Amino acid sequence: MRYKYLNRFDRAVNKTEERFGWLKSNQAVVTRTHEGDKVMVFERAGLIFIFNFHPTKSYPDYKIPVRQCGSYKILLDTDDNCFGGHSRNQANV
Repeated sequence: MRYKYLNRFDRAVNKTEERFGWLKSNQAVVTRTHEGDKVMVFERAGLIFIFNFHPTKSYPDYKIPVRQCGSYKILLDTDDNCFGGHSRNQANV
């Protein structure tokens, strides 16, 4: 994500929160933290939040623990073209 697209990303986050209401839901459940990879994963309001804080690494096949098996769709991705990213992630996983 590029700084000049931060406002656009903030609007997308707010619209997504309005749709799913994670701020009003029960406490989040952290399912993974990895200091070396700079990755954190948690679940809240039926959503899985995956954060990669590494400044230079992208992890294309990173294993994410989930409490429910199934197919998942990316709702918000800082690597999306519309936020100045490179669109390296698959929309459905």
